[in-house]
Amino acid sequence: MTSLNLATVLAGLDGNPMKESDATDAKDATLRSVLLKAALVTLPGDDQMSADQKVGLALLTQRIYGDNAAEFTSEETTILKERVGKAFSPIVVLRIFELLDPASVPGFSVAKTGAK
Repeated sequence: MTSLNLATVLAGLDGNPMKESDATDAKDATLRSVLLKAALVTLPGDDQMSADQKVGLALLTQRIYGDNAAEFTSEETTILKERVGKAFSPIVVLRIFELLDPASVPGFSVAKTGAK
């Protein structure tokens, strides 16, 4: 597992920071803000989750909220990727996948992004 900086700002297509909304005073979108929204929003199929699955997701959400850095198990990464994939636009999904699981992005290379 790799430690991820949850304060990482997501870059848009133009390389500038993505914003959390279209408001003129919107905050920059971060790994944390996107993961929190994906975990907290009610998505299609969530009504089929067991109580234990909901508690597990809530505990994961608390970790994301409270920590500046986080490590996720492969199961947690899969859950987060699925939720982000359902909740966000393709460019946001790409940026999150690049951070959470670079190997899952065809043609992705850390050298291309300058990430460390």
